[in-house]
Amino acid sequence: MASNCKRIKPVRWLASAAVLAASCVVGCGGQPLEPWHTARLQTEFTAKDTDEITSLDDYLVASGRPTPASCTWASWISAASAA
Repeated sequence: MASNCKRIKPVRWLASAAVLAASCVVGCGGQPLEPWHTARLQTEFTAKDTDEITSLDDYLVASGRPTPASCTWASWISAASAA
């Protein structure tokens, strides 16, 4: 019995190492991260901003992005073709 127990431990260790290695390969081998995963935010919307920002348009103006009213089909097409 004692020799049987000694054989099981290395097999368990080897199986655990194989599972860990496989999960590292699968977890790290995916597609590249999108910009929103790696972007460094300059500002962040917080609860104290709720008095000033009450709509999506207010939020877009505060973040320096164009509002939907200022977007035209030509701007969408030129942005899509530039990408």
